[in-house]
Amino acid sequence: MKNIYSQDYLKKSLNKLRKKVGRFNLSMRYYRDTSNVKEHSQMNRVFKKFRGKTVLDVGCHIGYYATMISFFAQEIIGIDINEKVIKKAYCFKEITRAKNIDFKVLSAFDLDDKFMFCNKINAVFIHKSVGDMDSNTHWSIKEFEKTFSLFEKHCDIIICNDVKRIKTFFQKDGFSIDKFASYRHNSLYVIKKNKKIGKENI
Repeated sequence: MKNIYSQDYLKKSLNKLRKKVGRFNLSMRYYRDTSNVKEHSQMNRVFKKFRGKTVLDVGCHIGYYATMISFFAQEIIGIDINEKVIKKAYCFKEITRAKNIDFKVLSAFDLDDKFMFCNKINAVFIHKSVGDMDSNTHWSIKEFEKTFSLFEKHCDIIICNDVKRIKTFFQKDGFSIDKFASYRHNSLYVIKKNKKIGKENI
């Protein structure tokens, strides 16, 4: 099977998206991840943890990481509060021909048990959305506790960026936390529910 989510394919797809929708605010990290072979392969190494899962991508933006994850996941749902961004995500989906992705205009703070259950969400990817206490932007403690309690209840695995309070939240029996440092020192936590998956180092 041809990997249509390869580094080169994604880079070309991003360029096609720019030509189709015009200029838009796209973080340079997308280009960084597609312009460095080692970085791209290391991100894929982490995303393999989502194999066979139904993944929720929180703050999905144009769906770049969702597209990478979709190569391994059974299904992925990307959510973002920006309607214009979600329209671009659907455009990116058409360009990449990814079949198992859906996108919704939705805030993480509006997630509830019904949404998680009806969509059979059992895994979460959240990158650069939560922030941290010393970050310029971050979720309030109340928002954080509500949302991550929901993730804790429904998910077997959560992959998120290096945020201190996330690590603190999951430092309890029943969870294992592995830290993945990528080529450019962008760290991710891989948090697993021990009783279902078992402890596994990256």
